[in-house]
Amino acid sequence: MAVDHRERILSLAKIGPLLPMQVAKALNTDSLMASAMLSELVTNNKLKVSSLKVGSSPLYYLSEKKEQLADYVGQLNDKEQTAVKFLQEKLVLREKDLDPLTRVCLKNAKDFAYPLEVVFEDHTELFWKWFLVTDQEAEIKIKSLLAPKEDVQQIEKIAEPAQQPAPVQKPKRKRKQAEKTTDKQAHLDEKSELPDVKEEAKEEKEKPVKEKKPVSLINPFAQKLEAFMKENNITISEQITAKKNEFELIVEIPSPVGNISHYCSARGKKITDAEVSQAFVQGQLRKLPVLLLVDGETTKKAQDILASLKGIVKKDL
Repeated sequence: MAVDHRERILSLAKIGPLLPMQVAKALNTDSLMASAMLSELVTNNKLKVSSLKVGSSPLYYLSEKKEQLADYVGQLNDKEQTAVKFLQEKLVLREKDLDPLTRVCLKNAKDFAYPLEVVFEDHTELFWKWFLVTDQEAEIKIKSLLAPKEDVQQIEKIAEPAQQPAPVQKPKRKRKQAEKTTDKQAHLDEKSELPDVKEEAKEEKEKPVKEKKPVSLINPFAQKLEAFMKENNITISEQITAKKNEFELIVEIPSPVGNISHYCSARGKKITDAEVSQAFVQGQLRKLPVLLLVDGETTKKAQDILASLKGIVKKDL
């Protein structure tokens, strides 16, 4: 890629996040070449790439201009938009105070919701911060959320492991001075006691797309699943994912008024509240009722969530 093309693309990125088609038009080239140019700039850490997609393409942006991504919240689905706008309003949210749908939507909206694991006394709590919130602002908000119920004097130091993912070490002796963990924290007051936070990586490596194959019924769980489907005249219309003891399917279930499509999550292991929430959200996103097939224990929290949700039915295999 010619140097002048690099500089031209970076100049365009200062105006706003870029799509390959925009770069192709500006450089009078095709989208394939434009995508290659953008990918090279990402590889060289000149640009960042979003998890959010506009159409089928992500956005390419300058890290120092990430606030411009806020203009693209409307590209999220309706439920994710609602969750993200709520986070934008509150700045920091406590995971345990959120309903299952909001939790999963924030997890999916990686560009706008940053997770913070706060180590407090002998337990860890998860918080979500709006992507433009600084560590100082997050500290104040987290303290205000913990203060009514917790002794904030025991809160330790806040960090942002997405930039420096060093493991949290709990000192046996009293800490003389909080160590600096990131460049962003250099300005923090070293005398203040702040929360220990681990921020999950905001960018995940793209996994290669594998060709979907028919469900292979060669293990005991898959055989049990096949028997259940035949016994209840349920047919598989689409396979989403297939693992040894976990299947995501679109199925047709017979009813007096004809077959009804369902999102089906089948699991050959213990089912947790997080997995129930995930299945519920996947059904909501597809606007389908959910059939949850389980061959294992259902935790108490999972049972409580199932009792509170509508549009999801659990069956034991």
